[in-house]
Amino acid sequence: MLESRNINAKDNKILGEQASEVRNLVLQAYVDVISHQYMQSIYYDQNNLGEIDNQIAGITNYTQSLVGLYQDLLMDSNSDLATFKFLGKAYLASFSRQADLGGFGFYRERMSLGKFSKQDVVDRLIQSTEFTSRYGADLSNEAFVTLVYQNVLGREPDSTGLTAWTNKLNNGTLTRGELMLHFIESPEYEGKQGDEQVVRSLSLVLRKKSLTLAEAATYTDWYKNNANGLTSVLRAYLGSEEYFLRMQNTVSLKQDSDDDERPDYIELLEGTQMSVMDNSPVTDDASFVKQVYRDLASEFWSVDDLAASVTALEQAASRGDWMVSSGVLTSDSFINVKQPIARLYLSAFLRTADYAGLNAWQNKYENGLSLEDIANQFTQSGEFTARYGTLNNSDFVNLMYQNIFDRNADSGGYTYWLNRLNNGTSRGVMLISLSESAEGKSRMARKVEVSLYYHYLLERKVTNQELTDGVNALWNNQLNVLLNDIVTSSEYGTRF
Repeated sequence: MLESRNINAKDNKILGEQASEVRNLVLQAYVDVISHQYMQSIYYDQNNLGEIDNQIAGITNYTQSLVGLYQDLLMDSNSDLATFKFLGKAYLASFSRQADLGGFGFYRERMSLGKFSKQDVVDRLIQSTEFTSRYGADLSNEAFVTLVYQNVLGREPDSTGLTAWTNKLNNGTLTRGELMLHFIESPEYEGKQGDEQVVRSLSLVLRKKSLTLAEAATYTDWYKNNANGLTSVLRAYLGSEEYFLRMQNTVSLKQDSDDDERPDYIELLEGTQMSVMDNSPVTDDASFVKQVYRDLASEFWSVDDLAASVTALEQAASRGDWMVSSGVLTSDSFINVKQPIARLYLSAFLRTADYAGLNAWQNKYENGLSLEDIANQFTQSGEFTARYGTLNNSDFVNLMYQNIFDRNADSGGYTYWLNRLNNGTSRGVMLISLSESAEGKSRMARKVEVSLYYHYLLERKVTNQELTDGVNALWNNQLNVLLNDIVTSSEYGTRF
């Protein structure tokens, strides 16, 4: 409304036309993290617009990155960072749960505009229907004090504290809301929850999504223990698909305008030029580490971990040795995100995936299509029909066992799957179940790994001879040699 735009249209195009792209980036950053009272003063005072113009110039001239912009604004005295942390702590203290997106947004907006104080928020939370439903409408003062100790400090009250705080409530020295706020603001609670609530709240603000337990643990560790923790957290959030989808209907996270194997959105995050080929993993160790993570694992890493990885690479006998010891090849992203589709190709078609086909199905998988749905679509393909289409269920079960496990079906497995197929279970379900079984993963592991090294590092399908040689290298504990040969080859260098 402030800019006379259609409030019903999703027209904040971060990766849109260059003229509006940077302005929208900067304005979105201000809206996300700066006090809305201060934002209003900027919009209504023409003299203050110079601040935003300076930020726009920084992004345009590549002297500022998207991550740096957000970090600077969060550290600004006009930011809502303290409000974010307070709301996370208040929800956990009041309801023994993390803040939800709707409630967090409601209270953030009102605190940011100066309409609600911290006390107003706490009073509303403990007088809410949810609070009453959780703890009862007839909670005594002593029971309330006990609840506060349990929810906020994670322990039972000591007898002295219980008596003292209960007396204050009984004689009217404090209200329940004032007592709750006192505990929320205590150094003990800050030490227990402050850092975690910062990273959880920033996820709600930037990604509009709550963190999983695993994500919260990782990002809190970065934020709390790393010198560049906030930078790492912001890089992960701002580089997420959720962040971009807030601004536009669709976005390609793989778009690479300068064809240097570093996506445009990464260039925005890091403040490098999207139109200049400036990615040099062949000669630069830091670029190589980033590229390996990008190719085989995840784009999101701790800045401090990156520095440690570069040091480890410099000390390694070879780049292949570093790759083996780095943890990239045992990461969840490589094992559980990259491998299932490649393994499904081997299971269904007895061949490694073609380059274009694997890319297409991998993108669908990473965008939410389930393995079962993909397997069912595999079974409807012409290639699958040509191989299995004329088989009855009994023969199909036997052939699946032979193809995937390299053995005949055991009687129990044969009976189980034959009954399921005869009762309407799709062949795709059986296919993906065997492919993702422990036995299936173990039997195909080396072929899957070798095929993926060629797919992601050289961007092509592995040849039959390369597959044979690669599997032999793994059997002979020479993975480091195989990987080093790949990443020091001229073919690898031509990617960049």
